[in-house]
Amino acid sequence: MITSLGPGGFAAGREALYADAFTAAGVAMMAVDSYGARGFSETRTDQGRISTATACADAVYAFEHMRRDERIDTDRIALFGYSRGGSVVLMTNNDRLQGSILGTDARFAAYVALYPSVWLRWVHPRPTGGPVLAVLAERDDMAPLDRQRERMAELTAAGANLETLVMPLVGHSFDAVYPASFRNGANFCDWDIAVDDDGSMHETKSGVRDADDWAEFLRAIRAARDTTSGGTTGYGGAPRSVAVAPVIAFITRTLLQR
Repeated sequence: MITSLGPGGFAAGREALYADAFTAAGVAMMAVDSYGARGFSETRTDQGRISTATACADAVYAFEHMRRDERIDTDRIALFGYSRGGSVVLMTNNDRLQGSILGTDARFAAYVALYPSVWLRWVHPRPTGGPVLAVLAERDDMAPLDRQRERMAELTAAGANLETLVMPLVGHSFDAVYPASFRNGANFCDWDIAVDDDGSMHETKSGVRDADDWAEFLRAIRAARDTTSGGTTGYGGAPRSVAVAPVIAFITRTLLQR
């Protein structure tokens, strides 16, 4: 299992929660820290610090690294992530992207995305075929449920083998170590950044196009249109472990028992 971090980095405390459960189920987990080696610890306060494309590439290179480990069953490597990391999971589930980096037919065997960010999408999704579990939050104001469902419908229409689970009574980052509260900061939930097959991007509501500088691209969108401010994140409404059992059940059913 390869894990892509959310915007809060390791401070959100999710890794230990899921790592313990994966280990008990006989699944090895490797967390990909796209932040530390680049000199920062989180992207919550500045999404421009690292592009989603870079995080996707990190995940695929981690997959390639894990496939060289003789202890790992190379046909049963899954990608797991939450929030921004959940978006990375869904964006990485793209046959063109993985093929362009790996140069082989090897692909992730399954994907798990928890409350993924909704503001970035492929114009023409090309799912790899591996089963996908999307765990959504009923009371999510950072990635609203209706937009989450819209994204899942687009992926399903493109051929994704996807199942969706909605967690009632909880909001964004429902598995973080801190209790739910409203936090100021950028909330891009009403943005719509479309990524074409060649990697070019534009924000459909403002018309702003990417000029090969991710941070400048985000700044240009913010300057061109109103942006929702802040949102509620953290556990509340259910135990922070509420998604552990269904995630383990999905991995067991789709990978371990096949």
